[in-house]
Amino acid sequence: MKRAIIFCFLLSTLAVSCQGSLVEKETAKSTLSEKESALLARDEIEEIVGEQLVQVNWVKLKSGNLIFGINYAADLKPASHPDAFFDQFNRVALVASTYFYQTNTQAVNIMVMAEDIDFPTADRNPPLYQVVIEKKDVSAWVIGEITDAEFIESWYVVPLAVFPTPG
Repeated sequence: MKRAIIFCFLLSTLAVSCQGSLVEKETAKSTLSEKESALLARDEIEEIVGEQLVQVNWVKLKSGNLIFGINYAADLKPASHPDAFFDQFNRVALVASTYFYQTNTQAVNIMVMAEDIDFPTADRNPPLYQVVIEKKDVSAWVIGEITDAEFIESWYVVPLAVFPTPG
């Protein structure tokens, strides 16, 4: 019985990895603490963006809602290197989504911000790009109900005037 369960798990893991996903997804939701997921996400995001500033936090908003917030310093610019910038941004957001899903959290969504490496948020400059990803879309993506492209299209691009950087 134990071997059958392990075999089924390995088959399902192989099937997921063969879907051509931009990041490795798990079909079974494991439970990480919020702290563990933030640390693991930060480590993996640092591998994507290099030795740039990466912050991964669980943030309680004034409204009382909890979000999984990721911001990182990008050495790429959307205007001058759009393909490379958005490839990197999407990879960061997909990693964040994977760890968000694996966490038993009351958070309502994920917010990912890319900052200009030359103008960090501490100087009150706006991010290069920011999105909000809803919890229901994360679940649909991880369990395979929607493709990577559909998932990325579901992200809400935040106008900077509506949701300015923290100060």
